[in-house]
Amino acid sequence: MVYLQVSFIIMLLIISSIVPVLVEAVRRRRRIVVWYKVEVDRRRMEYFEKRNQSRGPYLLRLLLDSSWP
Repeated sequence: MVYLQVSFIIMLLIISSIVPVLVEAVRRRRRIVVWYKVEVDRRRMEYFEKRNQSRGPYLLRLLLDSSWP
């Protein structure tokens, strides 16, 4: 009977020490996910801006080249 109580107390101690770590890990992961989404959006915007900048003069050059015989 005493053995059961001791093991129960030890289990409670282990669980109570693990729970805050898990909570912090979940919070941090959520923060990382948000940061990752923001970073991906920023990279995508930069990529499209660069692509649009490089495409503009390219189309203009194509038009000018095709207009010259």
